[in-house]
Amino acid sequence: MHQSEAQSTAVSDIKVVPESAFSKKKDINKVAANLLLYLLIYVGFYFINKKGWVFDSRYLLFLPVFVSAWGIGGLLSAKFKIKPDHEFIARAKRCASSLLISLGVVAIALLELDLSISRFVVVGSLTTAAFIETILEFYRSGSKIDFQLIRNEKISYALLVLDLFILSAVLFFFYEARIGFKELNNKHVLLLAATFVSWLFASMISHQFRPFREKFNFWKAVGNQVKAYLLLIALTSFNVYILLMPEYYASVYLTSVVLYSVWSFAVVMFIYIDKLPEKTDEIRSDFLHAYELKIPKIKTLGQREEFRYKFNGIKNNDNSELRTKLELLYFKEFPDIFDFIERKIDLSSFHINRSVVLRSRDPYNVIVNPENEVELFINLHKLNDVRRINNYFIELNKRLVDGGIFVGNFEPVRFRYKRFLEKYPFLVAHFFYLIDFIWHRIAPKLPVIRKLFFAINKGKDRAISLAEGLGRLYYCGFEVMDLKSLDNICYFVAKKVKEPSTDKNPSYSPVFKMRRFGKNGKLIFVYKLRTMHPYSEYLQEFIYEQNALEEGGKFKDDFRISPWGKVLRKLWIDELPMMFNLFRGDCKLIGVRPLSNHYLSLYDEQHRARRLQYKPGLIPPYYADMPKTVSEIIKSEEAYLNQFDKNRIITDTKYFFKAVNNILLNQKRSS
Repeated sequence: MHQSEAQSTAVSDIKVVPESAFSKKKDINKVAANLLLYLLIYVGFYFINKKGWVFDSRYLLFLPVFVSAWGIGGLLSAKFKIKPDHEFIARAKRCASSLLISLGVVAIALLELDLSISRFVVVGSLTTAAFIETILEFYRSGSKIDFQLIRNEKISYALLVLDLFILSAVLFFFYEARIGFKELNNKHVLLLAATFVSWLFASMISHQFRPFREKFNFWKAVGNQVKAYLLLIALTSFNVYILLMPEYYASVYLTSVVLYSVWSFAVVMFIYIDKLPEKTDEIRSDFLHAYELKIPKIKTLGQREEFRYKFNGIKNNDNSELRTKLELLYFKEFPDIFDFIERKIDLSSFHINRSVVLRSRDPYNVIVNPENEVELFINLHKLNDVRRINNYFIELNKRLVDGGIFVGNFEPVRFRYKRFLEKYPFLVAHFFYLIDFIWHRIAPKLPVIRKLFFAINKGKDRAISLAEGLGRLYYCGFEVMDLKSLDNICYFVAKKVKEPSTDKNPSYSPVFKMRRFGKNGKLIFVYKLRTMHPYSEYLQEFIYEQNALEEGGKFKDDFRISPWGKVLRKLWIDELPMMFNLFRGDCKLIGVRPLSNHYLSLYDEQHRARRLQYKPGLIPPYYADMPKTVSEIIKSEEAYLNQFDKNRIITDTKYFFKAVNNILLNQKRSS
């Protein structure tokens, strides 16, 4: 019994030391040993230089500089954080980085302090200590070198060439402006060569030109760049010190390298930010690519029927609980919104437990609902504040049952303009609207700047046109049943009719291409300048059902056309890219217009088959005869083709001058 008590007491007296404490103590010992190594070698080189123990106060005054350089080099290179699992190449790179930074710090200090210290002692002690340190790390790593890591190291040669150009340009400018090529001598040539070699060496050690990837950590990218610049500045300082350059020239070279670092960092970060994944679904303009404009198929050709939509999921249509709650609770302060909703949908046909009413921009309030369960979803918060509108719609599409209703709202840009006019005096309103236009409509569409915009703005108060707002709904599988403007806000009732579109390019490129039928039914791409708002192509059915066609086969009141698009059409500038079709041989100057499958289906079968036998033209007979209906357009084309069969040159010449006369003198517009 006593023995067990003694054992218990002994065990209780033992203090458990955390593993982190051992690790910290081990790190301190490692740093102290490393400092001792450098100090011993420094003393050794001093002894060799003086050929004995001769006291020299200058070297004692230099000792704090030496220790500071050792510490700064070790901290910036992170050599004190080398772990047992680190491979030798990684260890050697850290030792080399530490040496280069230490040499640079020493060189800068000696140039500023004007201490006359033997270069043999400075360079010899630091280099020898680093060499011994590298050998020790070789044995600590298990004496194995993984050459596969070196072979697998990827380099972006585009970044390398760009950075080399920046360095060369800065050095050329400084040499021309501050020194002059007449002063060029062997020392300057040697220093310039050493600068380029140092630049390459520093970039290789720091992985400065590692290709950017989407998952590449931002702070790691910044760290690699800064490390390369620090190494280059350190090496340049050391080169200036070794070559005994006069103070003026040393200042010019160091200033040029610092300026290069600033320019290089700005350019590289600009490229890196552009490669970061998008944090919004704002449409990106790609000026170097023409995307195919895919027009959704038209399902119906008749006018939309006016009726109150009744959801068929509930058998007992006597469910007035939802209607009462919406009218007396949720929409008590918004009777106009309630009247708009009730006018279009029969609220008694929806189950109250499968209905959601909220006022929030947070997508979390959508995804918490079970999939394929919600019958009615109402959100009173403006969609302009939702960062990823498409994702929001797609997630909502998943939660709604087939035929489920989504009621929402957004502020179109034309109402945004009215808001400024109502809030401020006329001149002040236009000034503020101009600033708002630049920030909310231009900035989100510019490369790189768009990412900074969404990083600052978080996607709030986005400028959305009416066509874009409705087009996104159709793109995400909804059909707009009704619209109403209340207090400069557009409210809509939309029904889930299908799954979201799989089209990955609802782009807003300035130039786009459309599939059209060419000669003998061959499919060709016709190029045009974009004149419509984003996502307008998905509103083809909506526009047709609402407005049908006006004279000449165009849609009536087509709000999809942007203000600048109207100018482009008025001046016929939007047709200029079709010249590419002319040069490629897909089209000729005069001829029947290349049509889409939808428009071609409006023609009778006989005329459709005949017009496909001819090469289409950039200027159609339409602009010579100016027909007003589809049947008149067909007669105009038949008349042109009949004359063309008799005499091609005379017919095309006659139609060309008639069309030019109508366009220039009679002010006929592009369709």
